[in-house]
Amino acid sequence: MPDFEYAPEQSRAAGQRLLAEVDDVLPLVAEHAEEAERLGRVPDAVVDALEAAGMFRAVTPHQYGGLEVDPAAFFEAACRVASRCASTGWFASLIGIHNWQIAHLAKEAQDEYFGPGPDTLASTSYAPTGQAESVSGGFRLSGRWDFSSGVDHAAWAILGAVIRDIEEPEFRSFVVPRRDFEIDQGSWEVTGLRGTGSKSVVLEGAFVPEHMTHRIVDVHERNEPGMRVNDRPLFRVPWLSAFWYAIACPAIGAARGGLDAFLDINRARVAASSQRRAAGNPFLHLRLAEAHGRVDFHHARMRQNWTEIFDAVCDAPECSRLLAKRSRYDASNAIMDCFHALGAVYENAGGDVIREGHPVQRFYRDLMAMTNHPAGNVDRMASLYGQELLGLPDRPFDRTQMGSLAVSS
Repeated sequence: MPDFEYAPEQSRAAGQRLLAEVDDVLPLVAEHAEEAERLGRVPDAVVDALEAAGMFRAVTPHQYGGLEVDPAAFFEAACRVASRCASTGWFASLIGIHNWQIAHLAKEAQDEYFGPGPDTLASTSYAPTGQAESVSGGFRLSGRWDFSSGVDHAAWAILGAVIRDIEEPEFRSFVVPRRDFEIDQGSWEVTGLRGTGSKSVVLEGAFVPEHMTHRIVDVHERNEPGMRVNDRPLFRVPWLSAFWYAIACPAIGAARGGLDAFLDINRARVAASSQRRAAGNPFLHLRLAEAHGRVDFHHARMRQNWTEIFDAVCDAPECSRLLAKRSRYDASNAIMDCFHALGAVYENAGGDVIREGHPVQRFYRDLMAMTNHPAGNVDRMASLYGQELLGLPDRPFDRTQMGSLAVSS
């Protein structure tokens, strides 16, 4: 156990300090947004600045030098970064939350992973597209995993696979050091979220010891080995809710950034066809008001959800199932609705919006890409939330599907 006396107020105070540090980095994030898109990854200077601000140690356990901020502050920081560059916000949110997952692994795994320091970076690719073979002491991992955001900056990759050569096949995450995988540098030719560098990784028989794996069965049964040393509120929040909002917050921030860019341009823009100021269009006023209202709602709802969740787990081992499922529905809804909110004003942005480098276009493309993540499946999350509201029984847990955590926790 850590050698400090934990109190929730420490997390809240640390969260406010994080936000102040992140605010200082935002001008640099905006300055390098076009460079991130051109490079196909977040520039090194931005990664260094985010590290110095504490973004990557924000949810690292305290005993390894982490901040253990309250989740509302972490997700607010992700929103703010994404409002300057959606790709950088996506990178900061996902890379940051992965250290929270590592806190749920065995202590031996945490010691190895955080040995170099609290800002260790890991990319992920959870879709089980590779193969895991059981061997003495662990597993052999082979295959190709796509969409591993931020992998160029990562010291580790967390990869999903189903172990099928055992009596009861099951999904696990496998934590693999950089020396054991290759990055396909030609695998990220895309139109949205270009700056995330979500490239493919390839493994050929890499050995992963048992302790460097994470079982979704343990998450489902609330029996994760890391909780024996990290049984504190931050690490008791619902697992899939944390990951869903790690996607939703970049969407909220990107919508905010797109609307801000739209306002900056359209305060002075003159429509070429009518030679009238765009800002005088009353129909544009209606769309702007509606779009801002929608984004404001999702931003406020994020803060409300994470305040309620954190308060709940400060007082009890877990939050209610209803709150967990509501938060996941709200996250999915935010992704889709923020995309449509920016789209409503994109239609009134003028012909120049299609030009290369236009900021409103970049935010819109990035939001469109986000909607294709599984977290954007609002229909499924709505169904699960509705069933909980009605008091209907859960669907059976499937130990081979990571997505089953949406049903059980």
